[in-house]
Amino acid sequence: MREIGSVFKMFLDAGEQQITRLAGQLMSNEAFMSALQGAIGKAMDAKLALDTQVRAALARLGVSRQEEIESLYSEISILKEEVQRLGQQIEQLRAEGVALATPLPRKPSLALAPEQPEKRYSEISAG
Repeated sequence: MREIGSVFKMFLDAGEQQITRLAGQLMSNEAFMSALQGAIGKAMDAKLALDTQVRAALARLGVSRQEEIESLYSEISILKEEVQRLGQQIEQLRAEGVALATPLPRKPSLALAPEQPEKRYSEISAG
């Protein structure tokens, strides 16, 4: 079994040496490097064009950009912290025995008015 492992290591080492030699030859070949740079440049241009087209298509579909979503997450995080801070202040005031004002009534929902159950919202809002 050791012989197989040592033979495999010998082949692996020989392969690494050949690849290193070939890579060195290619990197020193001016025509190859020029062609490689051109191919990389064209690939980057194609990626840029594809990214532009994808962004335009997503915008037409009404999909938000990554930056907009991240900004909204940040704002939500700030609002959550503020709500928690206000909740803690309310609890502190209650613990101190401060009487709090009664909550404001909730805004009416967009549900159907009780006296008009057969009408749809669009009919009610139209007048």
